[in-house]
Amino acid sequence: MTFNNGKLAEISQSGELSILDASGALGSGFRPGGTPVLPYGSTRTLSKFVCSSESTGMTCKSRTTNLGFTIDGDGITAYSPQPVNPPAPQAAPPPTPDQSGDVYYDTGSGHWIDDVSDDGSVITLEDGSHWLISPLDQVDTQIWLAVDEITVVDGDDPSYPYKLVNTDEGETAEAQFIGTG
Repeated sequence: MTFNNGKLAEISQSGELSILDASGALGSGFRPGGTPVLPYGSTRTLSKFVCSSESTGMTCKSRTTNLGFTIDGDGITAYSPQPVNPPAPQAAPPPTPDQSGDVYYDTGSGHWIDDVSDDGSVITLEDGSHWLISPLDQVDTQIWLAVDEITVVDGDDPSYPYKLVNTDEGETAEAQFIGTG
């Protein structure tokens, strides 16, 4: 999500671009000034998306659809560049244990938020894992962003045996793994 000149540009998980009047987006959890800043000359890739920032503006696109936008002093411009050659197929990753039930096998860093329910009670990570958040922490998690980086660690509470550590916000939420899919 990017905000400029009263407009909001967002690329959905499916790669569709929306350019909206920001006044209609403020109730959706968008926080002007609360989003991470990408320094000039930097590129950041998260999941299916890549953004590059230069002093003249910023370009973001979906790596799956190649749809995106450029944002600069003149506003926001949607674009659909020429198709690129798809990457060469890679070998399938080794099988992982079944991610069902109450045990999560991929603790540690390197995760990011894919989706947050409106009330902050359920968070979905990039690997498709779903997490039920402790009611005491939902006031914080309901404003976490769908790009925030997460570290999953073991917790102390038997009802919420994991902690999701949002390294972008500097906050922790007790969580219960509720499966994938």
